[in-house]
Amino acid sequence: MNNIKNFKEFTNAVLESIKAYLPDRFAKADISLTTVTKNNDLQLTGLIIKMADKDICPTIYLEKFFEDYEDGKNLDKVLKEIARCRVNNEFNEDFNIEMITDYAVASKHILPRLINKDMNVTLLQERPHKIIEDLAVVYAIELGNNESGEMSTPITNQLLERWNITVDVLHSVAIKNLEASNSHTFMSMSEIMSKMMLNYLIEEYGDEESAKEVLKDMLPPEDGMYVLSNDTRVNGAVQLLNRYAMEDIIERIGEHFYIIPSSIHEAIMIPAECGVIPDELRKMVLEVNTNEVQPTEMLSNNIYTWRKFDGLEIVE
Repeated sequence: MNNIKNFKEFTNAVLESIKAYLPDRFAKADISLTTVTKNNDLQLTGLIIKMADKDICPTIYLEKFFEDYEDGKNLDKVLKEIARCRVNNEFNEDFNIEMITDYAVASKHILPRLINKDMNVTLLQERPHKIIEDLAVVYAIELGNNESGEMSTPITNQLLERWNITVDVLHSVAIKNLEASNSHTFMSMSEIMSKMMLNYLIEEYGDEESAKEVLKDMLPPEDGMYVLSNDTRVNGAVQLLNRYAMEDIIERIGEHFYIIPSSIHEAIMIPAECGVIPDELRKMVLEVNTNEVQPTEMLSNNIYTWRKFDGLEIVE
């Protein structure tokens, strides 16, 4: 079984063998594969291990495990890791399926996400969405946390039809929840570096006060570059749709600034008074997206501004 030549053979081996690596309670589980369209139309192969008495179950994407196998990891160890991933990501016994099926319950947990319109032609065929410039707003239900982090499920056209609501209603609820969450963060690059370095300096100098004094000499108070995200720094660029967050930014750095879409997780703001040239910013965005940003996390090659009554606008 360790002479697998390609990804198809690998997925077949997983289907045939994974049950032997799972606890006895999975003996009657239904095991299958599915193709899932992720951000920027990336197609991934998901492993579904569904218990007969469960309405939902996690999807385990197999591409990363195949990479581990190709890098030399023994298939037995890979299968053990897949099984461990499935066991660790089981939904709690008290999970309320109405968080997905019942709109009245689900509506409290709906949040928007910001993705690129043209990079997600296939995905947007399956999802209710709103278009803003070259971006699209899609929606997800936040289901809480497990050992792997935040859990969520995307809102599809099928689910929207089941709820019997319009895209306009969905969008309004999602934005309302976003603004009420008070989860946005806005910091200068200096502040971010300070947070990253503070604990190290406390260990070196013995106390927080001494560490902060050292930081004052190491970093400038402001550097003209700011980062907008959220508490978890996951899907944080959607805070660009949070008018309260954007009004806070205007109070801090003024009305005239450029927005660089660093990724789906964050956006960078640069005050126009810094003298930056839009064409140079666009070149920088393209270079960073090409060389640094993961394909699934890319948001846009454009730069933007934000106006109080019109929201996001592409800078031509």
